[in-house]
Amino acid sequence: MKDELIWVDATMFISKRRDCLCKLLTPRLDSDGKIRNYKNISIYVKDFGGEESLRYVANFKVIDYPFVESMASIIDYYKKHGYEIKKDLFLVPYDFRISPAFSSEFHEDLKSLIENASKLNNQKVTLFGFSLGDFNSQYFLQNKVDQAWKDKYIDQLILLAPSFVGMTSNLLSFWTKSSSLVPNYHAPELQELCESWPSIHVHNPNLYAFGNRTVFI
Repeated sequence: MKDELIWVDATMFISKRRDCLCKLLTPRLDSDGKIRNYKNISIYVKDFGGEESLRYVANFKVIDYPFVESMASIIDYYKKHGYEIKKDLFLVPYDFRISPAFSSEFHEDLKSLIENASKLNNQKVTLFGFSLGDFNSQYFLQNKVDQAWKDKYIDQLILLAPSFVGMTSNLLSFWTKSSSLVPNYHAPELQELCESWPSIHVHNPNLYAFGNRTVFI
């Protein structure tokens, strides 16, 4: 099977394509505790460090409906003020389904990108996160690198519009078994897909922190 762009588009509402797409995007938790894609399927982002993925998201609409908010306007602002892509401005797209806990390859790529960006510009790096990117950045700094590495390469971390743990949209995803990307669409295949994404589970109130206390009514 050749490479194919996976994104929300009008063709996903065609029955056979919808069923196939949902099945291929549903990760599995194996007995070793690792999340894996469907057999013989690899899913990866395009143009890591560049802006191709962001531009696709920013420009994509179905019947004039934008499915995902993007950081395009922020990137345009920095470019207008002299920043250059892959020189002193880098974008790091990631697999939303499995972030942040099961994104080991992404975290390795992010670590290398930060080190190279720091050396290229002879200064520490500022990390700027948006939505789940905030959670991803925080998880990376807390769990994937040590303090000496952070002291050497990180100047500051800026979090904009973080995805809040226990947020309403997350609880609604479990209640309705649907995705905010395609509201009011409840195909069984989509329900199974939504239930399988670690990125949704990770936003639930932490059992170790809250125990058996009622955290919402």
